[in-house]
Amino acid sequence: MLKIPLWLLILILIFLIIFSVIYGSLIVQHYEYGARYPRLEKVIIKISKYPIEIRQKLLFGGGLPGNSK
Repeated sequence: MLKIPLWLLILILIFLIIFSVIYGSLIVQHYEYGARYPRLEKVIIKISKYPIEIRQKLLFGGGLPGNSK
């Protein structure tokens, strides 16, 4: 069994929490207040649409026409 030191696990968890807060705040910034960091937000919004696109492909066999941009 793989043993990971406790300090490394805590450090990884802290980084994941910080990353998720920054990621979420950039999405809120984009939708609520407009584009502040256009290049970065474009990539983040594209990444955040993946679950929706996967769900549409699974449920509707290729997505709904006209909803994908």
